[in-house]
Amino acid sequence: TNGEDISSDEGEAGDSALTSLSGFTTYDAASLSMTWQFGDGSVGGDLYVSFVFASEEYINFIDTQYNDVFGFFLDGTAASDNIAEVNGDAVSINTINDVDNSSYYRNNVANTNGFTDLGLDINFDGLTTVITVKALGLSSGTHSMKFAIADASDGILDSAVFVAASSFADT
Repeated sequence: TNGEDISSDEGEAGDSALTSLSGFTTYDAASLSMTWQFGDGSVGGDLYVSFVFASEEYINFIDTQYNDVFGFFLDGTAASDNIAEVNGDAVSINTINDVDNSSYYRNNVANTNGFTDLGLDINFDGLTTVITVKALGLSSGTHSMKFAIADASDGILDSAVFVAASSFADT
């Protein structure tokens, strides 16, 4: 059920690339990495992935150091390899909210700056719309990717990312 300030501080380390994207030290990083073969050996193509970022940090902690962040790193693990962006900004509490990039923000708590309460039965006060990122013109061969998310400046008031089923695709 939807509750106030549901979180878990795991006491785990952050991620250096996410710290760079957030601008603040990260904690409790979680990541999933994989490699895959793309193309038939001579022809590459395009990659599309759709996701939703959600957080308990919304809406009380926007434009603060509690800038939880998500990254999708393609063929590398540095901040510069991140393709999870909206209007050139990394996906985080401070870059997508009721003020900044607000067309990508959805509210899940009552009476917040004129945004309708979605009333979703989840423990996140806000979430993004479905965001689709793309990488065009990838070469044929082996590629790597890393999805990563972390708390910033503390290990509480968690965030999550939900990757859409069947969205890891070439169209």
